[in-house]
Amino acid sequence: MNKSLYAIIMSFVIGLFLMPVTIYAQSDQDATIVSPIEQPNTCKSVSRVKYSFIVKLKDEISSILSKMKSIITGKGGSFEGNKERGSFEGKSVLGTITGEYRSISDNEIEITIDDKPLVMSYSTIEAEIKKYLS
Repeated sequence: MNKSLYAIIMSFVIGLFLMPVTIYAQSDQDATIVSPIEQPNTCKSVSRVKYSFIVKLKDEISSILSKMKSIITGKGGSFEGNKERGSFEGKSVLGTITGEYRSISDNEIEITIDDKPLVMSYSTIEAEIKKYLS
């Protein structure tokens, strides 16, 4: 390996471990020095994308919801609602999936995924739910 390339790579690696302190200037105070570990949480709210899809039901909605409730609660999750609308929180090996549902006709419900594990895709969740319900 070329010595200059080696020096650049080592400088980069060392820079990652020796992060400099950050200086914050506040309008009513003098500049303060805060280490990266002590930095205040500057991101107050996180915008999450919700994902919705419609499922055509093969059975009556009340029997489908009973089936959903038993599956979700049987795996340690929670399920609340009636045949018009409700919410659920399901547990998986990758994390928690939270969402809500609402009936849009006698044989269709709209499911909205509010939160999911980062490594799990929405299409995977949709496919699994449709497998159980349609």
